[in-house]
Amino acid sequence: MTKKEEKNKEQRDLTFNGMTATEWAHHSRSVWKDLPSPKEYSKIPNMDVLPLELLDRLISMYSKEGDVVFDPFMGAGTTIISAIRNNRFCYGSEIHKKVFDIAKFNVENSINLLVNGDYELMNMDAFLATERIEDETIQLIITSPSKPSISKRKKKDENSLDFGDDKYEEYLKNIEDLMRRLYRITKKGGYAVFIVEDYRDIKNNKPYVEFHADIAKKGIKAGYLYQDVIIYDHNDQRGLLLQGYPKIFYANLNHKYIVVLRK
Repeated sequence: MTKKEEKNKEQRDLTFNGMTATEWAHHSRSVWKDLPSPKEYSKIPNMDVLPLELLDRLISMYSKEGDVVFDPFMGAGTTIISAIRNNRFCYGSEIHKKVFDIAKFNVENSINLLVNGDYELMNMDAFLATERIEDETIQLIITSPSKPSISKRKKKDENSLDFGDDKYEEYLKNIEDLMRRLYRITKKGGYAVFIVEDYRDIKNNKPYVEFHADIAKKGIKAGYLYQDVIIYDHNDQRGLLLQGYPKIFYANLNHKYIVVLRK
């Protein structure tokens, strides 16, 4: 082993995520412009699928090999795939059966048949999924919940909710309830990372809704520390639209926020 390799090993042993000092500094930028933009998944209307490169980076930053990851709104299953290929155990939950089946197919077809992927998929809502997970066992929660303006809330029972509601305050109340459950299953020193975008609700006279800030506030109420916000920028990869032209000038919202909470 060379001196550089020995130094890198010493640094990896010191850090909670197994990174060297160089890797740590490289990933510490507050604006990310070097990653692919989300792609709309044609089989699931109104669903953006985050690129594996983004999830690989976040998983490597906030966890180490052997840690447990949980995505309570797993959608097409990309977080699960990333966690498996980065040698983490992963739980994933999805309430919609059609979407769950797509995620299950994607995960099963992404794994080398000679390797047993370490994961558990649950066809249930995020509330019920947290009841299946032991307290203080999750190192990293990483997810991207639907915007309230996209999906409707379906109430099956008091613990079975599909996130997304026209009534924003009710939506945030659901988020707050879930945050408390997520906090319970997060390890001390563990992280909860929400990848979200702010949006406009022009019809209800709300030109700008700070979704990312409200997510952070609900995390704080649950007990988390609001550690960071990273801007995931894809302006250079998307076309610009004439928002509000010619009467009201609106900026294009071609970025997401990565809200980082820590227990």
